[in-house]
Amino acid sequence: MNQPPIYVGGGYSPLFWYCMLDWSLDRQAMWFYHNHSAIDQQLYQQQLAKNVALQAKINELEAKEKAGQLKRDPNYVDPEFKENPDLMYTGEYVEAAYNPVATPVVTRPVVTSPPVAATGTSGLSIVIWTFVILVVLGAIVYFVFIHRWGE
Repeated sequence: MNQPPIYVGGGYSPLFWYCMLDWSLDRQAMWFYHNHSAIDQQLYQQQLAKNVALQAKINELEAKEKAGQLKRDPNYVDPEFKENPDLMYTGEYVEAAYNPVATPVVTRPVVTSPPVAATGTSGLSIVIWTFVILVVLGAIVYFVFIHRWGE
């Protein structure tokens, strides 16, 4: 929670990235080896510069590739995520993968009332109208029930 989000590239979630950095060296090396082209190259180089042992493991995997014993898999998914590979990615990336064609969003126009001029007398006008109504009602009550006509 204290780590700032990192743009990894390839649609990978920063949370997945932090998880991956806690893996064993062999597991990290396999992931970096296969996903080399999918992640941000500056971040890739930064991680290799920080971790000499990881760089050595990746060099071993690349030597196996040159010898024809191993081939990069651009669709490589860590065994832990085989059942749910979408857990590795951001929500936006998964949404785009499932819905590759952009569909227009139909929106209803927002109906707004016209702006009211701010005169600063809205509270005062309520008081005035209340007073006028009370005076009119009082006059009606007086002339109907209290005033004696013709005496």
